[in-house]
Amino acid sequence: MGIGISILALSISVASFLFNFFYNRSLKKRDLLLSMHQEMISTENQRGRGILVRLAKENREVTELNEEEREAVNHALAQIDVLGYYCKMKYIKESSVIDLWQSSFRMIEPKAEDFAKILDQEKDMKVWPHGRKLLDKARMKRLTR
Repeated sequence: MGIGISILALSISVASFLFNFFYNRSLKKRDLLLSMHQEMISTENQRGRGILVRLAKENREVTELNEEEREAVNHALAQIDVLGYYCKMKYIKESSVIDLWQSSFRMIEPKAEDFAKILDQEKDMKVWPHGRKLLDKARMKRLTR
């Protein structure tokens, strides 16, 4: 009888630990997603993405941007790269990010890629690999809907 109670107590303890571990992990992922979302909707990030949208609407090239605009775009795309990295590392769910940001990502993707290609050449390396992958996935999801 004593062994049975010990096994039951151990089982309850392990189950409680596992429940708390996975529940807290889920909450942390949610909190990180909300934190990143807040950063993405910051005025500075919105401005950078807005510049890319205007370029596309006005059929202008990224080479026409002034230094201040380049900095704003650079900041916004670097933030998307961090978001993509967090998805890659599974800190947050990529599907949640795509659901939240797909329409915005679709609008900026062509000019963002043009901008990134210029920086690739300047830095002699591929910049923002995680953000580019995320933008591409958002674009592809639209095509498969």
